[in-house]
Amino acid sequence: MTDPFESPKRKLVRAKQHIYDFESCFRTFRDGNPYVQIAEPDADVPDNVVHKLQLAKPLPSSLDLIAADIVNNLRTVLDQAVYAVAIASGHDITHASFPFRETPVEFERAVAGKSNYLPQEILALLRTFKSYKGGNDLLRALNDWCNADKHALLSVAETATVRIHTKVQSTGFMSIPTTPTWDRGKHQIVLFTTGPSTEKLEYDMSFSLFVFFDQIEAIRGKEAISVFYAMAAEVQGILLALEAECERLGFVK
Repeated sequence: MTDPFESPKRKLVRAKQHIYDFESCFRTFRDGNPYVQIAEPDADVPDNVVHKLQLAKPLPSSLDLIAADIVNNLRTVLDQAVYAVAIASGHDITHASFPFRETPVEFERAVAGKSNYLPQEILALLRTFKSYKGGNDLLRALNDWCNADKHALLSVAETATVRIHTKVQSTGFMSIPTTPTWDRGKHQIVLFTTGPSTEKLEYDMSFSLFVFFDQIEAIRGKEAISVFYAMAAEVQGILLALEAECERLGFVK
């Protein structure tokens, strides 16, 4: 008998490759110094100058497409893993799905509804994954993302953090924001403001750029690459757990 889990395993490998592609694409963009420093008159005090860091070019257009490939492959792993269990346990079916639902009650009903092609031991294992809202939010985010992707791509957004260390060699005015905040609309961040008599300003700056997807509530504002690796780890854990239970039950060797 061939490995019934070969297909979901290959899908998982493909998903991980897409994660590497996403990370490589973004890091190539980020490491290419895609930003410029600009100076503009202060809208409130025109004699002062606001110094900013601004993206000089847009994020790579392929990021949202790669992200869609990641989540769809990961989501498929889960469905194919359940199908693999059904086939391994001797059932003749054409398809199976992983139980995603909104509430615990709906989730339990969905798990119980698979009893005609999944052993009770597997149903008990599926219950531990808690793939409902408020149960396993990472799994829910994965499912919600795939559902949203059926209608349109989710857009990637950027954010940034900056740390500035300065040494002012004059008595002129100089101000640094207490908490520098990235302006997503203008794709820029304020570094500091200087007055007309500020001279010989020296500073060191560390700048970090991140990307995220904020259309899915459970992962809103979270750094995208970390989310993808966490999702892949979660899916891999489920796949391995289902395979191990099948081995314990004697369905596969």
